[in-house]
Amino acid sequence: MPQYRQMMLSLFNRYAGTLPSTTVSGSGSQQRAYATSTTSPTVVPRSSGHEAAEQSEPGFRSRKRRRQSRSFSSTSSSDSASNGSSDGVTGGKPRPQLNFSELSKLIPQQSPDGASSLWYIVATAAILGFHHEPAVGELWHYISSLGGEQSQQLAVARRIREACLKASVLVGFPRGINGLLSLQSSLQKNSADLAQILNSDTSLRAPVPPDEKYRRGKDFFSQIYTQHTDRVLESMGRSSGGDLSYYAVASIYGELMAETSIMNGKETGILEFVCCLADDVAPQAKGHFFGCRNLGASKVEIQGTISLVQEVARQLDLGRVPGSSDQFRFLNKAESW
Repeated sequence: MPQYRQMMLSLFNRYAGTLPSTTVSGSGSQQRAYATSTTSPTVVPRSSGHEAAEQSEPGFRSRKRRRQSRSFSSTSSSDSASNGSSDGVTGGKPRPQLNFSELSKLIPQQSPDGASSLWYIVATAAILGFHHEPAVGELWHYISSLGGEQSQQLAVARRIREACLKASVLVGFPRGINGLLSLQSSLQKNSADLAQILNSDTSLRAPVPPDEKYRRGKDFFSQIYTQHTDRVLESMGRSSGGDLSYYAVASIYGELMAETSIMNGKETGILEFVCCLADDVAPQAKGHFFGCRNLGASKVEIQGTISLVQEVARQLDLGRVPGSSDQFRFLNKAESW
């Protein structure tokens, strides 16, 4: 080894003079300077022999360790992100935890883990609308801890899953995917028997013929907008060369929203309203607010829904109250429902 080091050092010194004049920064304060001239190449004096090799080898090992450490840190960060920040940390600070027990009380006359309860659908939509997808898994952890019957818990799990799916076109498809994965992970961890049953579920939408999907999509869209249906579709078509109106009826409603075997029409309309309210888009929230009324939502349900969304925002420390600006004055009309 000493002979090998001496040979490499000799080769390095022989060719160093041909390098351009530059300074290469090493780790910490360690630097190597190479100075050359077009007329008289000069090598900056260095330690020679075994002394130089002994000085450079620890520096190399130190740099290698730091590179490995950075690589491990990067991998760990990537893994954490792919897991939806399941450690409860986002942006270097602890992520606020939701009090689901309190949230479940904001829509009156509902069981926390009831198979027909609305509150956890609203909570799911708000969580996704506020971009806190890991909390979907935490929602299931809370519900599973209540110890309901298996059939009841299966129904609730399917409803939360359906809420994530339907919300995806409103909050962003990646958010919907992350919410579904968070739910699946929580099911596998807290309710392995239910997860196995749910994994065997088949598509509710694939078997439906395209003509039937378009028909049911137009029907559901018309239930929401009633006498305004043609005007809304015409406006959407003009703004998009005709594609947006077709896409809304055939895909968003025909493919997705009009499947009401798990979430009925009223619950679906409320979910749409919640996503728009959480995202602070007043024009669309207004349309779906009155759409909720057209689909049969009561004063108690819509006011409880608004309170729940606002409480989720407060618990997440978002620094704003959804629906509190002048653009949302229409929410006051729920008082007369």
